[in-house]
Amino acid sequence: MAKSNNNKALKSSRLPSESSLQSALAVEAHHLRIELREITQRLVSDLESQIVGIIELAGEIEDTGRKAEEMRTIVQTIRNLEINPAKGKLRDLKRIRDLLRDTNRKLEELI
Repeated sequence: MAKSNNNKALKSSRLPSESSLQSALAVEAHHLRIELREITQRLVSDLESQIVGIIELAGEIEDTGRKAEEMRTIVQTIRNLEINPAKGKLRDLKRIRDLLRDTNRKLEELI
């Protein structure tokens, strides 16, 4: 939260001192680009961490009986995930996030 307040202070201090609209726009766009990179890196890191957690949970589950059937269903659900990485759509990230959340919940129920 402190970082957010710091960003607001930086933004407000920059605006009045810019000499041209073009340079002001370039500065703000550059700042936005940096923030976008920080956000996406954090998001990817969080999702990858969830994937590692799922891998660890899967190793703790005995694949016999009902649990094996549930695991087969989870594997099939992951295989059936329809995303198009080439297009880079936010909805694909949401689908992955939702799949990871649901998979984690199901695996925790099997332990």
